Amino acid sequence: DIDFKMGWNDNGDWYNYTRDFPEDAAYYNVIGRFSSGGAAVDSKLSIVTSDATEEGQETTDVGTFKGPRTACWDCFEFFPLRTASGELAAVKIGGETTVRLTKVGGNMDANYMAFVKAAVQEYPPVLVSTSPNGVLRSSTVNLSVSLTKREQALSDAQLSVDGNDIDTKVSTDGDNITITGTVTGASGSHTAKVSFNGTSSEWSFKVPVLYSQGAAAGSAAGLTGLEYHDIGTTSIATLQAQDKFPGSPDAQAVAPYFEWPQTGNIEVTPAGNVRDNYGWVMIGYIHPPETGEYVFHVATDDNSELWLSTDESPANAVRIAQESTWQGIRNFQAEGDESVSAPVALEAGKAYFIELVTKEGGGGDNAAVAWRLADDADVGAGALPIAGEHLSQWLVDGDATPPTISVVRNADGSLTVEFEGTLQTAPTVNGPWTDVDATSPVNWSKDQAAGFARSKK
Repeated sequence: DIDFKMGWNDNGDWYNYTRDFPEDAAYYNVIGRFSSGGAAVDSKLSIVTSDATEEGQETTDVGTFKGPRTACWDCFEFFPLRTASGELAAVKIGGETTVRLTKVGGNMDANYMAFVKAAVQEYPPVLVSTSPNGVLRSSTVNLSVSLTKREQALSDAQLSVDGNDIDTKVSTDGDNITITGTVTGASGSHTAKVSFNGTSSEWSFKVPVLYSQGAAAGSAAGLTGLEYHDIGTTSIATLQAQDKFPGSPDAQAVAPYFEWPQTGNIEVTPAGNVRDNYGWVMIGYIHPPETGEYVFHVATDDNSELWLSTDESPANAVRIAQESTWQGIRNFQAEGDESVSAPVALEAGKAYFIELVTKEGGGGDNAAVAWRLADDADVGAGALPIAGEHLSQWLVDGDATPPTISVVRNADGSLTVEFEGTLQTAPTVNGPWTDVDATSPVNWSKDQAAGFARSKK
């Protein structure tokens, strides 16, 4: 029988529990007893690391409770606390401790949590985080893995990319361990792996060819617009995880000014609902008319991220503003909102890579970017977006296709390589890549050292 339960929990709701554990800290496995007559169970457990009687408490996440829905709302089942990699979590606790149960998503009615002393009391370092993840704009990728020391010393630390070991370095700072390595010439989708103490964990990242295809800054006014259709949710991460993102869009066009969808006339606002379940990218360069500190304002429906580089290279781009809910057409917000950037120093006569990524779910869809000098008044709702005279396209004449390359083995064992753009060679598939100062075709003798080749525009 169910003696009590806590129900009607919304995403983000949390409960603190304070209890006395034995003073000698020990590892515990945690089992939660939950039910859900709706969606799957998705909750997490944290340790409150600051004063649990004060507001603004600090917490450290220690694991998640995840699993399928149960047979009914009163049908409780046991859900073990697990790590990010799916292993049974072991939480080290001693003395009076406050733990926090948070509903992340799905559904959950909570009955209780049981803390059972773990059979194993000595553990290797625990994985805290891996990076980078998702879409990257640089072919030089710096891998970083964070661990926390535990009873067993770190051993056999190794990073690899696509099954190839890379040079791996380890540094420590107190109880924090950092494992780092660098791969150059990355292109396309890759799987990274960290191995240590007989365990391993994988994650993925993507370096799209699109970011190496930019036309010369100032080649043509406006921005390149790329659309990706039939993708649900408002999540930027979901958009970027698609195989077609960003190099194989469903539609490509030129945006004469910094808005999409648009009418083609900056003085006329666009329709409020053009398409559902799609995303788009506006990419190119921005050319400041005068030197100064600029503030960018974003208004999008739904979610978006605005990226700006310190120069013409996407590799140096950082996110300067975002919209995590939605705003109506040209409904620019005041300074202090997440959709408004901090002042950014830009120099007249220079070009800067810029990219807006937007994801639409249902209902209205729009995206516009405006700017002002930092000393000027806030951009108000209904203001005009950035005009095309200050923008230039990333892909001119709609050329988003990668360059071609072909290799023919001749009768004498030599190779003939025909290519578009610039030929590059490398000793391994992960680089380092070096430009070949030659025009197509190139002939290589059979005695030349083995290696890899690619072409870029």
